[in-house]
Amino acid sequence: MRERERERRERESVFRKDLEDVTKCCKSCRGFEFVYDHCSGDTICQLCGRVQSESGLGSSDNMGLGMQLRLLSKPYDRLVHFQQRIAQLTTRDPALPRWFLRTLGCFLDENKLTMELNLGVNSTNWGKQSWIKIFQSELFQSYLRHVAPSHKPKRGQMPKTPSKLAIHWIQIRKFLGLDPWRVDLDSEVLAELRMRYRLVSQAFDQTLRKPGEGQTRLPIHEQLAPLSRKNIVNVNYTMAQLLRIVRPELWKEYAKFIPQLVSSTQPAQNNARWEVIVTFCRKHFRTQAHVALPLDWPYHTLTLTELNSENLFKFFV
Repeated sequence: MRERERERRERESVFRKDLEDVTKCCKSCRGFEFVYDHCSGDTICQLCGRVQSESGLGSSDNMGLGMQLRLLSKPYDRLVHFQQRIAQLTTRDPALPRWFLRTLGCFLDENKLTMELNLGVNSTNWGKQSWIKIFQSELFQSYLRHVAPSHKPKRGQMPKTPSKLAIHWIQIRKFLGLDPWRVDLDSEVLAELRMRYRLVSQAFDQTLRKPGEGQTRLPIHEQLAPLSRKNIVNVNYTMAQLLRIVRPELWKEYAKFIPQLVSSTQPAQNNARWEVIVTFCRKHFRTQAHVALPLDWPYHTLTLTELNSENLFKFFV
């Protein structure tokens, strides 16, 4: 995969050419600026697209050392997105600044009762939506301005919006000691979740993915057109369902950490999509070369009763 990406970038040479001279990667290049590509993990010449093999520059940590490395945005990748959500679930996501967490802790020491009354939710049950409202509140914004004026976040250090900040709500609960917060999945479970998600992604491409312009429409798409999507089934739904398959004894315990969509079309529509995917996986992905035992693909629906249960998905608000 990585070698193909390198070859594509060198072949297409899609990088800007109107850059000042910094150094040279080869005799044919008059001058260029290095960039660090998140996708391949390489340092790349923007003039010719050549990858700087073992240049020692291929890390964002080396920025500012005279090479003026810039970052290329990372294209959307389903598996990477899934791994990011798993990292958030298990509090392995990038740590929020300590000064911010300490400031938030001091704020709650003084205002927890007030916030519980304003939100109508006990702090034991504060989830993503509660933290969004806390961060948006004028009380917290005022506290942040007056108590921590010297801790202005550097560019890229802090998420820009309350909703992006609240994505780390499990990490925040852990730091503040708000129980229960812990999700403990061992490496074996995490590896199987990733492996199964990769197969689910392939199944989606063969069944439900809406063909783009100029792409061939598979016969099955005609039958499943109402269920077709450009992107894969909701990640939280998929995460809950895969955990239910991999560790049935754990999914109810951790369901509270995986909020689900509830609307006039959900969860029924996601259930219908999931049935198509699981049926495909059962037919094509029951055996894998690196897996000793056959992979079971049981189909379970998520019901409104489960989604509205105070002890399952509705525990955190």
